[in-house]
Amino acid sequence: HEHDRLMMLLHSPFDPDSQLAIPPFDAAARAWGAAGNVTLATVRADLAPGARKMLGAKPETHLPVYGLKIRGIALISYRGGWSEKSVSAFLRAQTAVRPVAARSAAHVDELVRASAHGLVAIGLLPEADQRSQLLEQAAHAEGVLDTPLAHGGRALADELGAPYPCLLIARADGRAWPLLRAPTVDGARAFLRDRALPLVVPQRTDGPFRDQLLHHAYPVALQVLLFHRASPHSIDADARDASAAALEEAAAAAPALDGVATFVEYDFYDNDPSMVQTYGVFEGDLPALVVVLRRGTMDEKRWRLK
Repeated sequence: HEHDRLMMLLHSPFDPDSQLAIPPFDAAARAWGAAGNVTLATVRADLAPGARKMLGAKPETHLPVYGLKIRGIALISYRGGWSEKSVSAFLRAQTAVRPVAARSAAHVDELVRASAHGLVAIGLLPEADQRSQLLEQAAHAEGVLDTPLAHGGRALADELGAPYPCLLIARADGRAWPLLRAPTVDGARAFLRDRALPLVVPQRTDGPFRDQLLHHAYPVALQVLLFHRASPHSIDADARDASAAALEEAAAAAPALDGVATFVEYDFYDNDPSMVQTYGVFEGDLPALVVVLRRGTMDEKRWRLK
């Protein structure tokens, strides 16, 4: 209750993995304690049953376990890397989720054009819902952290010709703007998960969207998977250029298939290697496109395009 933003590491002094995870976590704490204004705390599982319960760690749960608590937001689990770099990247992404006040339709246009993926999620909500952090809760819960958030009231809704209250996805690519009337937190979660996605969704090693894909729970049956090495870590300039061009082609193709196919991009250097291996893609094949229909079912079909 004393901290607006608290990152916890639940550990055991008798667990070898916990002992490996603590030093980089301590290094992250030194970096974030001042500049980042996030408190990081190590918690012994045997001395803090309340914290163990809050973090969802059962007796059989493998330690260490991480969780971030932001005031007013449900606990956010972290299952990424243990390094200072990974923990800090997670904290940067989570703490950057702060809605701005959208002043007018022209300002909405500015926000859309300034966003990395050309879209902004706008909550046209009463002050009470803005204070309850409805939009932020949904964004954190679904891991929709790349999409900027904005708030507005009845006047902005009238200017945009939108119902009030509602959630709205403003997009720059010419597609219709998805809209959700009278949102609840659960409704907002589903809406952001399904509609607040860029044309080509970045796949990461952690997060609800990844889990949906891996567990075959994503509602769109056709997936277009682009494996590339456009990452700056790639030492091959030609490969970077080819991958960047493939990403542009995918983004150009995606609008015509909105609601029919989900485009997902896998950075070869920033993903679980088993995912790339699952589709038989090797570094020398990049960029490569794999189209999957009804993923994870008995009727799954795949097509490959070099």
